[in-house]
Amino acid sequence: YFVVSEGYHVASAKLNRYVFQPGITDVRSQVISMAPWVSSNLGKKVTMIFPDYAFGHDHRDFFSAAMAAQGGEVIQKIAIPPTESSFTKYFPKIPRQTEVLYHVMVGPGVLTFVKELGEFFGSQRPAIFGFIDSLEAVDMATPGLEFLEGSYFWEAHPRYMSDDAPEYEKFYRQAVGVDRDGASVSDPKDISTYSHMFGCWETLFILKQAIEASGYQSATPADKRKLIEAVEAMTAFQAGREHPQGDKRFNGKLHQSFGHQYISKVEDAKLKPVHRTSIEDGLYEPAGDYTTQSL
Repeated sequence: YFVVSEGYHVASAKLNRYVFQPGITDVRSQVISMAPWVSSNLGKKVTMIFPDYAFGHDHRDFFSAAMAAQGGEVIQKIAIPPTESSFTKYFPKIPRQTEVLYHVMVGPGVLTFVKELGEFFGSQRPAIFGFIDSLEAVDMATPGLEFLEGSYFWEAHPRYMSDDAPEYEKFYRQAVGVDRDGASVSDPKDISTYSHMFGCWETLFILKQAIEASGYQSATPADKRKLIEAVEAMTAFQAGREHPQGDKRFNGKLHQSFGHQYISKVEDAKLKPVHRTSIEDGLYEPAGDYTTQSL
C-alpha cells in the first residue's frame, strides 16, 4: 500500500512492512519544521482549530509539542466535528490573548469556515497561520476571503509559479494541465489541489523505480518481497521531472520521506512564498523500524 495522505500513521511504525509513504511528507515533520518560524515571526500564544479526527489530532499533538520546544504555548485547542457545516459558534472559544490563530480544516465546509472567521474577527484579528488544506482548490480571490490578506499559509508545493521556476516545474504543470496560477488550463475556475497532488505523481515514479530495481514481474510472494526491499533500500529522491516538489530524504526503516515545506503570505489575493524549510528542520527521532518485521 503506497499512501499519499500526510498522516503520521505510517511513520509511527504502528502499521506493517507492506505500507509506505515515500512521495509526500507527514504532518509531524511538517509542523515541527515550521514551528520555529511561526514562533519567531507571528507569536508564541497559539489557538488551534482543527478537524476532530486523526489528521487533526496529529496537528494538535505535534504542533503543541513543537511550539513548547520553541518557548511557545498552544493556549486553546478547538476540535471541529467533521459533519459541521457552520463554525461561528466555535469562535467565541478563542481566548483574547491569542497571538496566532492556527487553522487546518478540510472538506466541503472550508470556504464557509474561512468566510465566517473573517466575519467574526473583522479587522481586529490575531496573526493567522493556516494550512492550505483550508483553502485547497479554492480561488484566493473568492469574495469573502479579503480578510486573509497578509495572513500566512503552509504550502508543500507553491500554487503560484515563480518567474524563476526550474524547467521540471514547468514540465510538471504542463503534464498535469495546470497553469501558472494553479488552475486547470481548460478552466481557470477549476483550482487544483496543488500542495498535495504532486504526491500521487512522485509516488508513481518511486513505484516505477522500485519495480525496475527489484525485477518485479508478477504478484508472487517472492516478487513482493523483492519490491519491498527495493523501496526500503532507497535513501533519497532528487528534484526533477519525477520529483517536481523538490528533494526528499527517504528513511527505509520508517517507510517515510522527509522534504521541504513552504510558508507563503497572502498578497494581492495570491500566495507568495516567504520561507522554505530545510529537510533537516523536519527530522525527528524514529519510533521504530519496519525492516525488523518478517515478510
